Amino acid sequence: MSKDKSWTVEIETGVSIKDLDSYLRICDPPLTLSSNVVFDCHGAATREGTLSDKVTCVKIVGADGTLNVFTKEKDPVEFAAATINLGLFGIIHSYTIQVEPMFKLQLVNYPLQSELFAFANVGGSRIKALVQSSEQIEFIYFPFSCRDFKSPANDRVLIRQWHRTDLPLKSSLKRVAFQRFRQRLLVRFAQNVLYKFMTTFPKTTPYVCYPLFAMTPRDKKVLYAPDAIHHYGGLELFTITELEMAFKVDDDFGNVVNAWNFAMSLMYEYGNRGEFPLNMALEMRFIKASGMTMSNAYDDDPEALYCMMQVVSKAEVRGFKEFTAKLGRLWMDTVQARPHWAKVWEHIPGIVPHLRKLDSARFDQFEAIRKKYDPEAMFMNATFAGLLGHDM
Repeated sequence: MSKDKSWTVEIETGVSIKDLDSYLRICDPPLTLSSNVVFDCHGAATREGTLSDKVTCVKIVGADGTLNVFTKEKDPVEFAAATINLGLFGIIHSYTIQVEPMFKLQLVNYPLQSELFAFANVGGSRIKALVQSSEQIEFIYFPFSCRDFKSPANDRVLIRQWHRTDLPLKSSLKRVAFQRFRQRLLVRFAQNVLYKFMTTFPKTTPYVCYPLFAMTPRDKKVLYAPDAIHHYGGLELFTITELEMAFKVDDDFGNVVNAWNFAMSLMYEYGNRGEFPLNMALEMRFIKASGMTMSNAYDDDPEALYCMMQVVSKAEVRGFKEFTAKLGRLWMDTVQARPHWAKVWEHIPGIVPHLRKLDSARFDQFEAIRKKYDPEAMFMNATFAGLLGHDM
């Protein structure tokens, strides 16, 4: 427990989410990641902020071997830079993260017609209402989820909503464990058979994705927070490639609808000529703005809302780089999107000048702090060199 009586956990690098959840469960009282944090196999987001906004302390071994400790109380500006340091401050030793006593979530899965996105004004207001009525919400589209593979008019979108609840649990821990085992078997089958088949024979993509969407859950269940958050087991077994970008949501959510439709239209443009670079999912979720310097959802207004939108495909799929280069450029030009640093983005034409134009002052501030802890640029890398004014 921290000085302000809240619960925290210190995690070293390499700790898996599964191991962290298991450890927190056996504490007295049982603990879980702080409210609204929804993980996938690559990161975390919440309508109340990103996981980085739950961090209270960062420890990093610097270029000179010193263990540097960053906290908001010690220096809020340096802390905001170190929290998302991208490995550029040194070797990350540990993060201390806020957690809270275990709670329950009601998870609801249901499909909606994609007409939700037909008109920016109507669809935007409906999406806004869904977001505001949820603890967290995720929109997942399986490519070509209707029988008409030539038009998105009748496509469907899977909605997943989480709500805090005091309702009784619907599944025992043993049943949850069994369901996870079963799900892992299904994921292995999809990874090793269905998606391997699709990447080998791309024109089969609509015929495989359609039944996969039909198999997705349509249910309502009450679970402990970690079980509801990690509601599907085995997803980390997929070898995937993905582009994810964040942009500030307009008050009417119209730009969300437009950004989604850009992805849909581009996917069908490729599909109508027999190319299927997107063969897993188009997804989006929403987060509050972050105050961390290098966050792609950074904003001076802490109440601003950001949309995280991504396209996901099997790693070996053909044409994904070209497809995401076009889509990323569209999102940059129309909604001023910024990339998720841990996913593919460097191949998007003009992305470094775009980001410098949006955020040069912020990047320069980060670089000044980075240079303090690594003056010889020992930890600089080619990915971020141009962004931060280095030649490599």
